[in-house]
Amino acid sequence: MKSGVRTTRDHLGKVSDGIRQLAKRQAMVGVPGDNANRQAGEPITNAQLAYIHTFGAPEVNIPPRPFLQPGIAKAKPRIVAELRGAADAAIEGDATGVEIGLARAGQTAATAAQTEIRNGLQPPLSPATIANRAQRTPGSGYRREATEADAKPLWDTGQLLRSITYVVRSR
Repeated sequence: MKSGVRTTRDHLGKVSDGIRQLAKRQAMVGVPGDNANRQAGEPITNAQLAYIHTFGAPEVNIPPRPFLQPGIAKAKPRIVAELRGAADAAIEGDATGVEIGLARAGQTAATAAQTEIRNGLQPPLSPATIANRAQRTPGSGYRREATEADAKPLWDTGQLLRSITYVVRSR
């Protein structure tokens, strides 16, 4: 067998392996249920809270304030570029590059969702909600003036924001 044929066959095998690797893996973005707990004693998880705020809960006057899908949509060009990097790595037969590309796409998407919350969501909080947040300053024992953070929806303790993440896993 000629060495050129062997090299081509080896390369095709690597490409095939890389594409199979890419096809078997996926980046998932959101608030994982197995890592969604809030502070001890709170009756609701971050995953449940994310769902409620995404779709709203009219029975308790919570309007929908989606952050995950809009954030990902705004970051789509950057996410696609990272996924292209994963595909390029697959074509090169680089399994590690596939994982890195998927992880970078996941991190880009998670950061974009967090940025949606940091930038402020609509509709704005009611004046009563903002005032209640100012009164709940832990350990203060006194009322303070509301801050900019008090006025941002989903920004109260930062627990939900910090729980937004990604995982790369098998399909």
